[in-house]
Amino acid sequence: QAETNAQLAEEQRAEAEQRAVELEQVARFQEEQLSGIEVPSMGMGIHRRLLEGARATWERVTLEEEVLGRRALELEELVAVTDFTGIALNSLDEHVFAGALEALADFDGPPLVRAHLLQTVANTLRELGLMKRAEAPQEEALEIRRKELGNEDPKTLSSIYNSGILLTHLNRTEEAEQLHREALEVRRLQSDEVAQVASLNGLTSFLLKHGRFEEAEELLLEALEICRRTPQDHAVGLRVSTGSMGSALAELLRIEEAEVYMRKAVELARSSPKRDTNEYLQEAINNLAWFLNFRARTENSRILNEEAVELFEEVLAISRHDRGNQHYLTLRFMRNLGVTYLTIDNLEKAEPLLQEGLKLSRRTLGSGHSDTLSFLGNMGDLREAQGRLDEAETYLREAVEIGQRTCAPDDQNLPYLMNSLAKVLLTRDKLDEAVHIYEEALSAFKRALHPGHPHITSAQDMLDYAIEMKARSELESANKLEAGDER
Repeated sequence: QAETNAQLAEEQRAEAEQRAVELEQVARFQEEQLSGIEVPSMGMGIHRRLLEGARATWERVTLEEEVLGRRALELEELVAVTDFTGIALNSLDEHVFAGALEALADFDGPPLVRAHLLQTVANTLRELGLMKRAEAPQEEALEIRRKELGNEDPKTLSSIYNSGILLTHLNRTEEAEQLHREALEVRRLQSDEVAQVASLNGLTSFLLKHGRFEEAEELLLEALEICRRTPQDHAVGLRVSTGSMGSALAELLRIEEAEVYMRKAVELARSSPKRDTNEYLQEAINNLAWFLNFRARTENSRILNEEAVELFEEVLAISRHDRGNQHYLTLRFMRNLGVTYLTIDNLEKAEPLLQEGLKLSRRTLGSGHSDTLSFLGNMGDLREAQGRLDEAETYLREAVEIGQRTCAPDDQNLPYLMNSLAKVLLTRDKLDEAVHIYEEALSAFKRALHPGHPHITSAQDMLDYAIEMKARSELESANKLEAGDER
């Protein structure tokens, strides 16, 4: 009987192990599938199928071609204000992720497989911008791994690291920093240098977001030292650290050093496999172009302006080739090139890019999308540069009004739009409203950024200037009134 019981126990153990292996394979398959989700492309597909479906229906009732064309145009104009990206995201949330989380609530498999599934779903939700939805699975994944594996296991550290990233997005600042530092401190004592670099870059990203550039530089020097010892093991970490160092030094206004790192980031990206479709290459080129655009403005350099334009043209051409004209990244690069032309006063080249981009962004992403709001703001800036202040105010008012309804409380795009609108209002002597909007912009920056961030300081300066202009105008009016009374 004892031998029989032992044999039965061994069979049950083997079955349990086999089931755990199979479930782990399922979890890995799910991870691969979810990592390929691209919501803007899904939204564009919904938009395209809507128009195609409507046309097919009208064709079945044998409408004349002229009527078909007119109806198609009317429908396209009607749905231009629809946020198809948001529809796709909400559909995924409702029909995929809600069901996945319900299924995981009833999951009776091994706890560590459950933790793997939870972590995969949490990562995907975070990458798609569904931060609040990601919160519960992320917390549970970390809790299970702490309990089952302890705090120093690589899987637990991965969950700690990902929790830090999520809480950074959720503006739970103290908890986020604590988790990032916990993961880094343990990984520094272990032999996995790839994980160390990941944690250094994760904490650096947190510090850069909150304007703590000197601390970020110190950690990036450590990450780069590790990467340079064994560069063959750290291709991804080296690219990220190099680009981040460029950004940190640029914020610290150490311009020459920043440029060295930003150019190196592009060089590393160009040398990586499949560079034509490498998103990091496009990001690195885009960042360098923005930096050169900034330098060109401050130094009044024609050569830097020309190089910035060339880089933006390159990244736009790559994206058009890889993704087509209506992809959200193509539109983003189109806007960057248009804004660069705007900053160098080449309004003739800026206008068609920004107009086309706004039209396509409304159509494919919807009027409430952050990229569409940016296009509206850029069109407002263009019209201001052309001296067409009525139109500038119209574009910027639309952007701010939509942004106030749709943007998250910590969104940084909205206060920039507010500042642009307030600037136009100030030029048009609408001083009371300008001061009010500058005040709202400053409050929005304070919600979104760490105290002491340069953008907060700049917003405060703008508000102070507007208040001074208003006070000066009121004083002039009072003096004129007093002079009139004396006469």
